[in-house]
Amino acid sequence: MLLSVFLLTVPSKIRVANGCFAAFLLLVCFDISGLFIYGWLLEHPWIDAFRRGSVYLQMPCLLLYLRHVCFNGSQFNLKSTVHLGLFVGFLGALFYDFAWLPFEQKQAFLQSPWQPEFMLFFILGELQFFLYIYLMYFDLKRYKKADAANAPKYNESVYRWLRQLTTVLLAAHFVAVSKHILVIDASLEVVNLMYSFVSFSALGVVLWFVLKALHNPDISRGPVTYLETKRRSEQRMGYVASAEMRTLMQKLELVMEKKKPFLSPDITLEQLAEMVEVDKSVLSTLLNDGFGETFYNYINKYRIGQAKLLLLAPGNQSVLDILFEIGFNSKSSFNTAFKKHAGVTPSAFRKAHGIPLP
Repeated sequence: MLLSVFLLTVPSKIRVANGCFAAFLLLVCFDISGLFIYGWLLEHPWIDAFRRGSVYLQMPCLLLYLRHVCFNGSQFNLKSTVHLGLFVGFLGALFYDFAWLPFEQKQAFLQSPWQPEFMLFFILGELQFFLYIYLMYFDLKRYKKADAANAPKYNESVYRWLRQLTTVLLAAHFVAVSKHILVIDASLEVVNLMYSFVSFSALGVVLWFVLKALHNPDISRGPVTYLETKRRSEQRMGYVASAEMRTLMQKLELVMEKKKPFLSPDITLEQLAEMVEVDKSVLSTLLNDGFGETFYNYINKYRIGQAKLLLLAPGNQSVLDILFEIGFNSKSSFNTAFKKHAGVTPSAFRKAHGIPLP
């Protein structure tokens, strides 16, 4: 109950999703309240009937929560009313036989689990549950694909939370179904024991929800996306201003042209960062965002530029000598890098410029 209030009041980017999850928690609390206020509900049969029907709203609320968190754009419309179908159908069927009964017969009706209406909607409820579980896993699979296809909208911690939530809910449901089976023709002691076990299981699941919400703010306040993480990282590095970035880019190019660190086969990001006098994390982000290159692609670009000069220089130096001179350790890696940056092999490059092969 308190978690529901928290979800409804906390400032968040996913207020609609929080509302759906809060509704789910309130519906669960309303459902299991029958274990604690059985006598009071017996005196208020209409409230008890509504409580029984509210079970069919739990999974729709949870599915809508998942879709709002994952896809952040699922809007309520006329099609959304299909999720109310089983709930409305249950109340309609119950009203047909239940509404006209005297008070005492209403009580007896609700206490008989073998009423045709209850049996039918128990089966329909199980079908609904497993259908919605399938839809939730299917939506999570779609969301997971965003890791590669649409990284700015993907958040790994949110994916893990939603998958754990779905799995825990599935396990809890099996416990509840087991209770329904075991209490058939069981003694009063066994029935009480099973109801106590289910109550504590439900309490454990709710406490797990609370702990997850406390330890993972993304759950209630909205996920921090890849783009937001990247922007915050840039801000921490202190060079968001484009003028400062251009200055660092010019300084790096000057170091590459004058000191030629790329000629060393063992050059590392840390060593190059020391030459430019910046932190290695700043240099890495500068290469990625400023030049659109990884460290090794950037180094190899300069190496291949130097190789072109040597391939065309007088003296007809061998390709093997050139690749070692410019910092490569093997002919295969040199040929691969050369073809990537020049579009042809070293030998074809020489031939295209009329330089005879040694």
